[in-house]
Amino acid sequence: MNKLNITLLSILVLTLFVIFLVVPLMCDDLLNSYQVNKMGYFEYISYNYNNWTGRLQNLLLLGLVFSTELFVVTKFVIISIFILVPVLVFLITHKKLPSNALDFLLILFCLAFLWFCTSALDENIFWITGAIVYLIPTTLFLLLVYLSNSASKSIIFRFSIFLLSIFTFLGLEQITIYGLIFFGLYSLSEFKIKSIVNNYNIIFCGALISTFIMALSPGNYVRLKSDGQFSSYPFKDRVLQFLDYLVSYFNAPHLVFLGMMGILVILNFQSFNSSISLKQLIAKFLDYKFIFFNIISVVICVIFIVSINAVYNRTQLIFYIVEIMLFCKYLANIDPKYPNLTNKKVNIFITMVLIIFSLDILYCLKSAYYFNRFENYRHLNRISLPDGTVEIKKLPPKCRLHRNIYSNDITEYPENIYNLSYAHYLKLDKGIYAK
Repeated sequence: MNKLNITLLSILVLTLFVIFLVVPLMCDDLLNSYQVNKMGYFEYISYNYNNWTGRLQNLLLLGLVFSTELFVVTKFVIISIFILVPVLVFLITHKKLPSNALDFLLILFCLAFLWFCTSALDENIFWITGAIVYLIPTTLFLLLVYLSNSASKSIIFRFSIFLLSIFTFLGLEQITIYGLIFFGLYSLSEFKIKSIVNNYNIIFCGALISTFIMALSPGNYVRLKSDGQFSSYPFKDRVLQFLDYLVSYFNAPHLVFLGMMGILVILNFQSFNSSISLKQLIAKFLDYKFIFFNIISVVICVIFIVSINAVYNRTQLIFYIVEIMLFCKYLANIDPKYPNLTNKKVNIFITMVLIIFSLDILYCLKSAYYFNRFENYRHLNRISLPDGTVEIKKLPPKCRLHRNIYSNDITEYPENIYNLSYAHYLKLDKGIYAK
């Protein structure tokens, strides 16, 4: 990397952090802050485990963040974790540290893929609650996949990944299901009596324990009965819901990136001597286990998501990451002499990607800035009406939010007034009137 690219990357990461600083607390952030400060840390965890969810990892981290209120530190950590995701993908697929400009270009490509293609990145990054619930468990899962390939047999290392696996799979049901299938398949494929204590088996046992703990949570069953998102729908409605889910997943930027990835694959196949058979070519480039186990895990995970009717875009992050993992796994076996890219050419590509990336991030920063200003203005200029309701200004057109800025605006979703967090934050008793 040259000095220009290092400077551009530093500015990009700093801008991401500034955007997050500007974005106000939203929706469940306010609810969690309200609950933690009212109940206390341990009562907050106990109450939600018994009345809402078995995601102990989420509850432990949310309670810690909103009880300490170290939001600047939290936001910095979340941005760092987001940057870490493509690095972990590279480490998993290449099994080495990035060592040249071409490696960095691939990592940057993966980062750009997540930024431009993920349909609900707003709920996975620039929202504290969303990042803790969705981004962190996904990143911990990637860390486990990377550590599972370690040759270390020390007791300390194996006990550490056992504890990490329990903590990881206490976070999000989708990740838990994915991990159970993925590591379960690897455990079966690598099963040997003489080496039964291996990383795959250890992680799989941790996933089983976490599943048991989550399943025991009374809150899961309370939520199933009380929350409308889990209510029973006719088969036709389930199909339509799933189709909407697919449409949001295969959005326009995603299809563009898939096209680019496809072109790279085709170019690489065409570069080989015609004397190499297709079977030899496939054997050279495809890791059957890795591909097959990921595909099986994705299918079962999607079936699980649809079966409980909780089809939300924010649950898609793991699937985007699997895509770039499979792509990077393919590229990891390419002869480094092909394509014949010099450092100068690679740095030009890096500069182009960083400039495009930076322009979109600056637009995102502008959007976050206006949103923050209007939220403060609206909070300070609400008007109490004679009937006990409160008039709240709607977001103006110039506050049109960037796709990666999360907003659960109360004027668009007036039912949120029944959420204690909003009532506490806006000092409302009866309702709102959006004008």
